Amino acid sequence: MSNDPTPVDMQTMLAGLRQAWLETLPEKIDRIETLVMQASQTGLLPGLYEDLFREVHSLKGSGGTHGLHIVSSVCHQFEDYLENFSRLNEQPMDAFAALALGYVDLLRQLQAQAMDENIATSDIEAGLAALARQAYGGHRTRTLLVAATPSLASLCAGLLDELDCKVTSVDDGMLALQRALHERFDLLVTGYENSGLNGAALIAACRLSEGPVRAMRSILMSSNPRHLDGKGCAAPDETVLRDRRFIASLSAAVKRLTNAGQAAAGPADPS
Repeated sequence: MSNDPTPVDMQTMLAGLRQAWLETLPEKIDRIETLVMQASQTGLLPGLYEDLFREVHSLKGSGGTHGLHIVSSVCHQFEDYLENFSRLNEQPMDAFAALALGYVDLLRQLQAQAMDENIATSDIEAGLAALARQAYGGHRTRTLLVAATPSLASLCAGLLDELDCKVTSVDDGMLALQRALHERFDLLVTGYENSGLNGAALIAACRLSEGPVRAMRSILMSSNPRHLDGKGCAAPDETVLRDRRFIASLSAAVKRLTNAGQAAAGPADPS
């Protein structure tokens, strides 16, 4: 007779682990808030930055492990903000604290909703979009970059930054889909040769999903022309062949899509 756990036993065990994790979540959020408040007084010193980033990163991973991918999405964007602030240091510390505490508030909102098993992801997504506007300004094109190698990611990110795009870079197609579903991006720039989910499948998944992600414009890149022949929902708005004219072609494609997107949106939201 087998002693292997039944599916019901596994579900009960996983539910218990998730409940135990949720009970420790307020303490984890408190630690993050304490570090943010310390930074507001002392500045984001290297050791303090590392402690804060480590806490957010740990929470990101454990949230995904327990099926709360919206927690991971909040922490992903929080990490992006911390990295950007640490690198550029463009805002005074009171502005940093106000925005960082906005992420803390979203995490507390998520914790309360998860305990009631009634997470309103649309509210969280709206909160993330508002924080992104505060952090980077509504005029920048929020761009999700999916590149399989660090060299391709660096090359594309440098160009996109020059074209006034705020870049979020990931190296896995499934991770990119998770972020696209919970955060608002204007543009997807993806290679075909991704782990997890190839570029064409990623574009199709976004097009078939509900919400704003369906309207996100897309650019598919590949060194193989056959990979760029997507049809139907897998067809990107632009394709870019990775040949000797790659940089010029990608630049032209981004300009066409961002100009079209700005024209369709009309005047910028004054908020």
